[in-house]
Amino acid sequence: MISMLHILSIGIGGAIGAIARYLLSSYNSNIPFGTFIANILGAILIGIIFQITNEISLPSYLKPLIITGFLGALTTFSTYSLEAALMIKQTEYTKAIVYIALSNVLGISGVILGILFIKTFFIK
Repeated sequence: MISMLHILSIGIGGAIGAIARYLLSSYNSNIPFGTFIANILGAILIGIIFQITNEISLPSYLKPLIITGFLGALTTFSTYSLEAALMIKQTEYTKAIVYIALSNVLGISGVILGILFIKTFFIK
């Protein structure tokens, strides 16, 4: 059941995640490292939080605060998609392929590493 506490938790987590995303994306370079770092870090963190919440009983508001709020705001996949599309539009095909491949491979690997990290070091 959705409660006001869950809604507020998502809002608070989202505000923090949005600020973190903004700070990461303010780093300017030839490749959008801010989004790249946010996506990989978010993937690792979602793996960790997913595993923790499946193994340990936590207050019900923590999962929506962290996963839906914080990580949802931090790892906006739409920004990643736009940046890749713009690279393609600007005929920077090699850069776009490397960016897409690394983001997806490292993102999925990050989720797996996050789960394994928790299972190996904290929950046996």
